[in-house]
Amino acid sequence: TTVECPLKPSRARTSCTVGVPHEERLVGSDEVGWRKPHRILFDAAIERLGVRADEALFVGDTYELDVVGATAAGLAAAWYTRGRAADRETSHPVIADLADLNRLL
Repeated sequence: TTVECPLKPSRARTSCTVGVPHEERLVGSDEVGWRKPHRILFDAAIERLGVRADEALFVGDTYELDVVGATAAGLAAAWYTRGRAADRETSHPVIADLADLNRLL
């Protein structure tokens, strides 16, 4: 997801939050040196989690940056629309609520 960096309000910070039940890790573009959709950020996320790309599901709310970027990096991807209707056709799973993740896992 993309969030505002609290220390520099004018600079957007891109991050990947990766996790398994009861565990979460954050990978920030400022530490990796690249922003999504660059593959390096996705590679850093799965490396930090200790899994292979084919063992991961990346869930993101920005289609071009998250879903396209994760797919290009070899990860399965799901598009989280935050309750909105999807504005395009996609072959990727689409979820409106994070509770819908259970059906994908």
